[in-house]
Amino acid sequence: MATKKLSEALLALTTPEFGAEVEMPALSLNGTTIMPTGAELNYVDGVTSNIQTQLNAKAASTHAHAGTDITSGTIAGARLPAMSTTAQGSVPASTTATGSQVLADNGWTSKNNVYTAYQTLTEASPVVWDMLTGYNATITLNGNRTLSITNIANGMSGCLIVKQNAGGCTLTLPAGSKLQGATALTLTSAAGSVDILTFTYDGTNYWWSQGANYLTVT
Repeated sequence: MATKKLSEALLALTTPEFGAEVEMPALSLNGTTIMPTGAELNYVDGVTSNIQTQLNAKAASTHAHAGTDITSGTIAGARLPAMSTTAQGSVPASTTATGSQVLADNGWTSKNNVYTAYQTLTEASPVVWDMLTGYNATITLNGNRTLSITNIANGMSGCLIVKQNAGGCTLTLPAGSKLQGATALTLTSAAGSVDILTFTYDGTNYWWSQGANYLTVT
């Protein structure tokens, strides 16, 4: 297709030559050469107002939605809130090879049960049992001790294996304790003996049961 100079193009206005192309000289604005390509000019085809105004009206790249708006897809665990006592949320977990999950506070959950491994309490005065670190525990007594249970909540239960080292040691239960069939805890006193204490807590009282003097079955 032929290319025409501007003077020839003007002549074509009185003597039309259909199919001719017009070669425009370079435009300059404040010393800056303006020479957009045809493709670049076509980008503004259909623009009906200030371009920036139209861009601002486009949807943002990120959005905030209510949880009920999410009806499909997979949400990464890192995007879910952690569970607290005041709000619902997810329990941070990592999948193990057996299909179980480890919870943030040392618990484990699988398809059919939730459990915590036995932790060894520090033999001190008092013996502190933090329920956030697990509801199963063991303690080996080297002296007379008082048991302190922390982070306890209504409905919690626990199991404590009490072992005697040299023997003859006592363990005083927390305030509000009720013992099955007795008004005071009497541990098996022989060296190496084992008693198992279990309790359930109703928000006010600890209701204890004692299994005394566990022996090896022969």
